[in-house]
Amino acid sequence: MLKRDRLSIIVVGLLTAIVVYFLWHELDGRGRQLEAALRHLDWRWLAAGMVAMIITIFLEAGVAWSLLNRSDRKKTSLAALLRVPLLNLLGTGLTPFATGGQPAQLYGLSRAGVEGGRATSVVLMKFLVYQIVVVLFFIIGYFSADSFIYSQVDPTFATFIPFAIAIHAVVIIGIALVMFWPALTLRLVDVISPIFKK
Repeated sequence: MLKRDRLSIIVVGLLTAIVVYFLWHELDGRGRQLEAALRHLDWRWLAAGMVAMIITIFLEAGVAWSLLNRSDRKKTSLAALLRVPLLNLLGTGLTPFATGGQPAQLYGLSRAGVEGGRATSVVLMKFLVYQIVVVLFFIIGYFSADSFIYSQVDPTFATFIPFAIAIHAVVIIGIALVMFWPALTLRLVDVISPIFKK
């Protein structure tokens, strides 16, 4: 075994031991609280949530299938495409700020037999649609409940909400430029990058 591999095993082992130690002490004596919560839990809502999650996985696989062309659809199967949303959930759950969702989807599509460039296009289109829906819901929620937001949230913090919407809007514009006007995108990068060079 290489020195680097041994060091990695030691680091992972130590981190796992630290996490287990803190969790053990944090949850010590709280078993009764969990027991009481489980007694009062409405299992029907839990089952409904599980069904909704399963439906979402199938719908996401269907979206990936609908964005593929005919030749790619022949190469792959629904079972292979079902791995894509599962890998997306794994990637978003494990990585900070859910940054691993798109690479995980790209890996899943590549494993399903889709060529890398086309798989990237599919992931980019899915992300674009997701961002548009998020911004629309942000705007609807913000303007329909702005008085409630400002009454419940600290005003200093609430001023960042329009800023967050603007960031999502910029991301949408950037993705649209990459997808539909790649030459213009490269020109804009050449113009803007010297500003940030310093």
